[in-house]
Amino acid sequence: MIIHGNLRFLVLRFLTAHDMSGYELMNQIKLTVGKKPSPGSMYPLLDSLVKEKLTSVSEKDRKKIYKITAKGRTEFKKLLSTTESLVSEHETIVKKITKTGITPSLIMKGIKFSKDFPEMVSFKKTMFNLMDEDKLYKNKAKVKEIIKNATKELKKL
Repeated sequence: MIIHGNLRFLVLRFLTAHDMSGYELMNQIKLTVGKKPSPGSMYPLLDSLVKEKLTSVSEKDRKKIYKITAKGRTEFKKLLSTTESLVSEHETIVKKITKTGITPSLIMKGIKFSKDFPEMVSFKKTMFNLMDEDKLYKNKAKVKEIIKNATKELKKL
């Protein structure tokens, strides 16, 4: 999981378990996702959460301790619901891709080139349209053959 864009969710998630200092939150996030957010990201976010009344702050042993509020719990539930919905949609797409025998990493690598190769955008749209219409799996052998032939031609370069 990438921290950028998810820090708000992670902070609220950990504060639903128990009150923590900013330092404790940063360490907990590092243990969970493998990367520690910077103080320059963490503390402005915590200040913002306090201003929005999603958290409250108190001082204990010269440390600021953050506590989630009822409003913060409601916000977390909304974020959790949205996240679960996105994860569910992602899992559905991955399952459809996996059924074809084409790995998601292959498709994602191809998509990265979409800026320089608009043909990749067309390829991606076609693949997803075929998946949505349940034609991709039904035509698995033909799709594999087309990709195999295209790959063979590209290897000649």
